[in-house]
Parts: sequence; structure tokens; C-alpha cells
Amino acid sequence: MCASVRPRLALPLLALSMSIMGCAQWTDSLNVFARPGAIGGHVEIHSGSPGSPDAARKSNSTETEILVFLEPIPARFSLHSPWHEGTVPIQTARSASGIHLVVVDEPIRIQNLDSIHHELFTTNTENPLRARLAGGAESQVLRIASPGLVRLYCALHPEENHTLVASVDPVYSAFIDSSMRFRIPSVRPGRYRVRAASALDWGEPETVEVVTAGTVQLTLQLTPGQSR
Repeated sequence: MCASVRPRLALPLLALSMSIMGCAQWTDSLNVFARPGAIGGHVEIHSGSPGSPDAARKSNSTETEILVFLEPIPARFSLHSPWHEGTVPIQTARSASGIHLVVVDEPIRIQNLDSIHHELFTTNTENPLRARLAGGAESQVLRIASPGLVRLYCALHPEENHTLVASVDPVYSAFIDSSMRFRIPSVRPGRYRVRAASALDWGEPETVEVVTAGTVQLTLQLTPGQSR
């Protein structure tokens, strides 16, 4: 009797467990229709790291030098493919270093906007990258294998310094203003890692939960000399 009942109970129990798992996914999907929230706050820089470059202590001099970005927890389902390609423009006319948010393992096209030659290279990665770009909008595709900072230098133009901030799944981002404050509006409700990064520093993440139509306030730490 018991042996015949078990198979009959197995299918309903399996269906119930699948529906429960499905509900969790549907709940996350329904957040699309919920009223978005926001994340705001400020970034603090501590310059007590011995031997850190002077440039690190000046990283709050302009509003475009510190980037705040969000990664969902867990990471969302993504359709990254060679068809999704970010572009990083290179030109000597830049008045400050450029910071570009890119996705790990997604193709990045480094494009030369000058009529002159650039030879870019990295020095702080496990497998150094190099891009030789002739004049006339020549470009080259690169991929970043892991999260962190990758700084591109030009061997011919020392003033060139482009920083790639590589994230697993960045969904929202903003630069801080001149008061070291930031605000990211229209954030879909859910849990996120929030991190700040500059041309020299990779800050520790803070975990936050955004609720419907709510605003989360937090303080992010950026310590010179802790880049990766």
C-alpha cells in the first residue's frame, strides 16, 4: 500500500517544490513593475596609506574621477555576447584621465580617435594587455578576465591614462560631484553591492537593499594604495 502511494505523492511534491522555486524568480521579476528607489550618500577618502602616490590624494579634485557603481545580488541573468561590445575612446586631447566602466569577459573595443599613433599597455594585470593603434580611427578588441582596475598607459604619450573599472555585472553607475556626494535614481528594488572606484583605488563594497520608492543613504570608503 505504502509503495503504491509514494509514486503518487512524488509528482505533486515535485510540482510544489518547482512552483516555490519559480515564485522566488517571479518575485524578482515582478520588481520590474514596482516603483523604483534610489541610492545616495558620499565617499570618504583616507590618505593614511604610507607610500601612496600623491595623485591618489588628489582624486577628489574633479567630479569625474570617482565612479560609484552597483552590482545585483545575485547577479542577474545576462546575455553578454560578442554582439554586446563596449567602446573606449582614446585621444590626446583629453584634459584628465578617463574612467570607463566595463563588463568582465565582455569584448571592449579600444578606438583611436586621433590621427596619430598610440601604443597602449598595462602594468598591473596578471596577463599584460597591449594595444597598438595607428592613426585614422584604428581599433582593437580586448577582454578583461576578472574584476578590478586595469590602467592603460600610452608609451608615446605619457599624459594618456585610461582606467577600466571591470565589474561582473554593473547595472547602475554615477560619478560623484565636487562635494564628494552621489545619487543614483531609478534603481530597481533588490539587493546590491555598491562600490566606489577611482583611477588609482578600488574601494570595499557595501551591501544595501533598495525598497519600493525608498532612498538608501550610505558612506563608501576609498583608501589610496588599495587598488587591484
